[in-house]
Amino acid sequence: MLPIFPIILAVLITTSNATENLTVVMALSEPYLMLKDYDGQLSSEYEGFSVDLLKELEQELGVSMTIKVVDIYGVYQESLQKWTGMVGEVADGSADMAIADLTVTEVRDKAIDFSIPFMTGGITILSKKPIYYGMNISFLDPFLTEVWLIIAVSYLILGIVYIVLKIIKKKKEKSEENKISVISLPILKITTIIFTIFLACFYSANLSNVLASRPVADERPIWSVDDLATQNTIKYGAVKGGSTMAFFKESDMDVYQRLWSFMDTNSDSNMNSNKEGIEKVRNENGKYAFLMESRSAEYVTERKCDLETVGGLLNEFHYAIGLPLNSEYRKPVNQAILKFKSSGIMKKLEKKWWKQKRGGGACIDWIPQGCFEQLNLANIAGVFWMLLTGFIMIVLAIGLEVCLANLGA
Repeated sequence: MLPIFPIILAVLITTSNATENLTVVMALSEPYLMLKDYDGQLSSEYEGFSVDLLKELEQELGVSMTIKVVDIYGVYQESLQKWTGMVGEVADGSADMAIADLTVTEVRDKAIDFSIPFMTGGITILSKKPIYYGMNISFLDPFLTEVWLIIAVSYLILGIVYIVLKIIKKKKEKSEENKISVISLPILKITTIIFTIFLACFYSANLSNVLASRPVADERPIWSVDDLATQNTIKYGAVKGGSTMAFFKESDMDVYQRLWSFMDTNSDSNMNSNKEGIEKVRNENGKYAFLMESRSAEYVTERKCDLETVGGLLNEFHYAIGLPLNSEYRKPVNQAILKFKSSGIMKKLEKKWWKQKRGGGACIDWIPQGCFEQLNLANIAGVFWMLLTGFIMIVLAIGLEVCLANLGA
């Protein structure tokens, strides 16, 4: 008969040394959880902000975590008296944690516990960037103001030099010493002609871009939520059944109730996902605006250069990690998040997934469609260098003519 005590001791030691494995639920949402992209081919592996945060928590808590992907964040079903999605998985104990852009709401807080927020955001308006309108003085737009000033000064100097040379020539003609200005005047004329031709080429080339920049008829940009609520030409919507739509439905403010009334009546303006809403904004050419969470909108506008957010934040909410009620991991997770914030890890992850990865920073030097870039001094500096060379040649010619005149005398 085997001794019982050594066997029990061995089991206890093995159990204590084993790393606990936690199930973490997530939902596919850029840039929180995405399938890895290998040269355009999507794999079955995951990456994103939530995945990196999970790895940091694994190291900090000394546990291993397994990702479980669900379709939705969680809706409370009155008929079944239960939650669906991520919230439901955590509430019934099927998952130990939920790491995603999961907003902390009053109703969710009754079903699960939340960590301290790791990120804040709000609802904003996503719209297409307006096409720039032409002006009555658009013929001046090919060059910057400073370039026009330098051109005006250049022609003023050319005119003064021409007048001076003509006066000198007339004086010398009277004294029958017409050698002076014979060479310098043609040089001045040739320099002026070449200078003018080059300027005309630059001007006409960029003027075509100015003339091509035409406003869209009857376009009315939206600058705030009040503009959106008081007009009837631009449709708008949000994700069906999402927290954004719930905010407008539950709000007591008049302007938000008007927005909710429109979205409730025009159900075809509401989308099944953020991706659908973003594509509709791009395809409708200024005739549709999408209400969405600001952090997701920031990710989009970093990569879709024809889109922008307007009106600021309509509210403020927090993203936090969801845990079962009275979870033993709530305090360690809170401490870990505080450490990540103070050490800069959280900011580093945000910069990585919002500004750098997956095409981040694509819109830094982007010029809007229908817009044009004015030529600055650096673009046409060669023309002015040529003009300066002409002036130097004129001065040298005058000096040579004076010397020849003196020698002849």
